[in-house]
Amino acid sequence: MPLGEPHNVLLEKYGDYVKALAAKVRKQFGGRLDMDDLMAYGNVGLLEAAERFDPKVGTGFLTFAHYRIQGAIYDGLRKM
Repeated sequence: MPLGEPHNVLLEKYGDYVKALAAKVRKQFGGRLDMDDLMAYGNVGLLEAAERFDPKVGTGFLTFAHYRIQGAIYDGLRKM
């Protein structure tokens, strides 16, 4: 069951969280990566997580989304 919020609302609501995860990944690579690219990959992960999230499972959305956002960033880096 998805969150049901429009994409623009989700991106605005959780944008700072995506940015923080992107910055963490960037720091791991010595700051050589483009932050805009990392944010774009993270936003894709956020939207995927919102589509897959099921509140019946009992976990919070950010806990669920964290791993999808971070995974999407790493997936994007592998494609680069």
